[in-house]
Amino acid sequence: MVKMVAPDYTVIFHYREKPQEEEDWLMIWKENERAKFRNKWYLISSGNRESISRMLEDQRN
Repeated sequence: MVKMVAPDYTVIFHYREKPQEEEDWLMIWKENERAKFRNKWYLISSGNRESISRMLEDQRN
């Protein structure tokens, strides 16, 4: 069993015409530069990491 670190950010997309069970989740881990969306893993390039982190931090404040 692998112990998973909680994501730094989670964005939940809810669609107006769909039931709540069909929401999409975007999870972002800053430390290892990864994202997970619709059960697929993505690597975030270092150039994009800074702009994504800045945007999410601005929304938090």
